[in-house]
Amino acid sequence: MHAGQLTFVRAKPADAGRLVAHEQRVRDPKLYGPPLGHDACVREIADNALYFVEVDGALAATAAWRRRADGSAYLCNIAVDPDFRRRGIARAATLFLLAEAKGCARIELLTHPDNAAAIALYRSFGFETEGRKENYFGDGEPRVVMLRGRNVSAVPKSETARPATETPQAGPRGGPGRNGRGPRSCGSADDAPSRPTCTRGARE
Repeated sequence: MHAGQLTFVRAKPADAGRLVAHEQRVRDPKLYGPPLGHDACVREIADNALYFVEVDGALAATAAWRRRADGSAYLCNIAVDPDFRRRGIARAATLFLLAEAKGCARIELLTHPDNAAAIALYRSFGFETEGRKENYFGDGEPRVVMLRGRNVSAVPKSETARPATETPQAGPRGGPGRNGRGPRSCGSADDAPSRPTCTRGARE
């Protein structure tokens, strides 16, 4: 079963309450870390290009990325609401983020080693496991670093195909691209982000 039409709406700090509610819906302390509170959600929206993924107006998922100072991209917050899993939304969200990050020679993400669905999804897009870090965010859980190292100046044709029922569209509050809010806390691959939400991978 596929989702209906997908719309990607760029979040603003004023939308933190909506993100807080989504955090509660997708909470999984082991795989994702503890859910974020209101202030942390404000920072998460401010520090990343974070999108609400809507299906016919309902919040189905989140997806975010940021461009680092070295030109690499970091994908995070790909989290699908339980009611919308197994519909290809995580794949569509990852595809959207890869299109946003086109031109970045290095694209990274983190996920939990037990998150088999996320790892399989990312590998299908050409990501490879670069390493494993124990207790990466101080929550007692390990994380794997996954890397897609080639220059994605264009998304391959095999990655652009999606069912006609899944047509991502930019939402009204800032369309896709790098003209909106830029990242303000971009470190290297060895810099542990201050918030565990950036460990999240697809969960369908």
